[in-house]
Amino acid sequence: MWKELVQNYALHAREFSEAVAELGKKVHFGPEHSQQLLDSIKTRLEACVTIEGEVDRYVKQKVEAARGK
Repeated sequence: MWKELVQNYALHAREFSEAVAELGKKVHFGPEHSQQLLDSIKTRLEACVTIEGEVDRYVKQKVEAARGK
């Protein structure tokens, strides 16, 4: 489970990073393309936040279990 969570987190973070980097490469492009790219970035960020929450919950559960709670 841990390995799967971390791999998913890394994948989503990489996709987010690549989308942001793509925005930085686009110096001259129209508003429509800008909005599409920004929407893509927001979607990827939301995926990162979601998986981060799953990782956080997993870690907290493991810590609580180790403490005997």
